Amino acid sequence: TVGAKADVILVDVDGFHCQPLHDLAAALVYSIQPTDVRTTIVDGRVLMRDRQLLTINREALLDEFRQRAREITDRTHGRSIQDYTN
Repeated sequence: TVGAKADVILVDVDGFHCQPLHDLAAALVYSIQPTDVRTTIVDGRVLMRDRQLLTINREALLDEFRQRAREITDRTHGRSIQDYTN
C-alpha cells in the first residue's frame, strides 16, 4: 500500500561468506551475518543507517551501564559477580 509504514533491513552481500551469490534468498537464510545488516527501518522509522544507531545515545547508555555496574559491585561488597567455577 502506498504510504504504508514498513519494516525493512538492508544487508551487504559483498562479503566472501556470501559468495558466490547464486540465490539471494538462500544467502539471506544461510550466509548473512548480523554484521552484514547496514540499515534497519522499523514501522517507517530509520533506526540504523550505515551501521550507526540513530535512536540510542551510546555515551548515555555507557554511562548508565557503568553506574549500574558500580551499584552491583557495591552490593556484592567487591566480590566478583561472575562465577566460572561451575
